[in-house]
Amino acid sequence: EGLNLNLGCGNVLIKRKGWVNGDLNPLSPDVLKLDMSDLPYPDGTIDEVVSSHSLEHVKNPEQCIKEWCRVLRPGGKLVIAVPNEDKKSEWIGFHLQAFYERGQTELEDHHQSFTPDSLLKMVNENGPWQEVKSSHGMFQWTLPGKVDWQIVLEAVK
Repeated sequence: EGLNLNLGCGNVLIKRKGWVNGDLNPLSPDVLKLDMSDLPYPDGTIDEVVSSHSLEHVKNPEQCIKEWCRVLRPGGKLVIAVPNEDKKSEWIGFHLQAFYERGQTELEDHHQSFTPDSLLKMVNENGPWQEVKSSHGMFQWTLPGKVDWQIVLEAVK
């Protein structure tokens, strides 16, 4: 089994053999301090990169995608989940409720917004990829069940 990265994970950890949970601001001792745009791994050494609701928080998402492509092995998989800007009225309520429950009074900064087309275009332009497909909602690493307000994109290098 190879090495897999769960990047920008916050407190949502993948606790399986072969997985490294990383975040720029680790919230747990089980999370490595990793910059998603400058990873300390050699080219072509990672089997899978997962980024769940973190790409919208970075200032240069193109650089992150290039970096993820660099570290992925040929045939490696990239999975991204982000809020769908076309469904903002649905996800903003979810975010505000979650922040309120944690005692926060403001929505965290989203530096980017994505539609299915804009995310697909950005990933395709920052490859190379053998295959890229986008869908709505279903993502095994985040919320249970289908969530209509998120975009899930999978790419194979």
